[in-house]
Amino acid sequence: MKDKNPKVSIIILNWNGWEDTIECLESLYKITYPNYEVIVVDNGSTNDSLKQIKKVINKNNTRIIENKENLGFAEGNNVAMREVMKVGKSKYVLLLNNDTVVDKEFLSELVKTGESDEKVGIVGSILYYYDEPDKIWRSGGKMNWLTGKPNHIFRDYKDKEKISIESKVEHVVGCSFLIKLDILKKIGLLDKLYFCYFEETDLCIKANKLDYRVYLNTKSKVWHKVSKSSTKEFQEYYFSRNKVIFMMRYSKLPNLIFFILYKIIIQNILAPFYFSLKLKNIKKGLLVSKSFIKGSIDGLRISLT
Repeated sequence: MKDKNPKVSIIILNWNGWEDTIECLESLYKITYPNYEVIVVDNGSTNDSLKQIKKVINKNNTRIIENKENLGFAEGNNVAMREVMKVGKSKYVLLLNNDTVVDKEFLSELVKTGESDEKVGIVGSILYYYDEPDKIWRSGGKMNWLTGKPNHIFRDYKDKEKISIESKVEHVVGCSFLIKLDILKKIGLLDKLYFCYFEETDLCIKANKLDYRVYLNTKSKVWHKVSKSSTKEFQEYYFSRNKVIFMMRYSKLPNLIFFILYKIIIQNILAPFYFSLKLKNIKKGLLVSKSFIKGSIDGLRISLT
């Protein structure tokens, strides 16, 4: 007999962000879905995150894993996923950013889509700006296999605009990312090489290649505070680096040739001008462009070794 409410293990990664993590937990404890557990993974925080989080956790369904160092988004989550797989009582894992607040029905909607077909492997929520709660930040969609850009349907839509309830997509965003454990056993966990950014896109592509479907459920709503935990230099380095690694892995040769010309030659040449204009600060723009260019070079070096 099919389980109406299969168990979900929700994994929240914390790194020095206990205020956000607590707000996320407070919203989670109000959801309507009846069968879930929460695993907070502290990724080597250097402040009093553990002390603060332990004050508010619901000990009936929440536990904490303490990593000794910052293992990044990928491996930090992998630590918890390995434990969930070892215990073997959950059907789903949900990766949830700590700087999010969730709608009370968000998990019910995700599971509903996941249970609709055995070939649905990954389901994502629609993500709104925390500071503009009716405006969509990211969702998921199709990859641009020429530029390596993950395009997002419904981006910057307002909540009142007409959007489909469920959409089959190529990728969804790791901020709220539901995946069946059986599929993880086939395709593997998040690739720790990425450290952060593109690891969930990589997982979606692996699922697609095994003929599992990736869906976006727009009735599953999550509000995201958008990159509070990282600097612009950090973001641009890892986005640039990991985009190259991802495209070198999965792009077909004609697209890859265009990508190398576009990304590694044209974008790197224009980077100092682009970031200086975008940030309206030449000094800051040069620093960010340096990180961007280094990311491209490191991504290419890693891919070729």
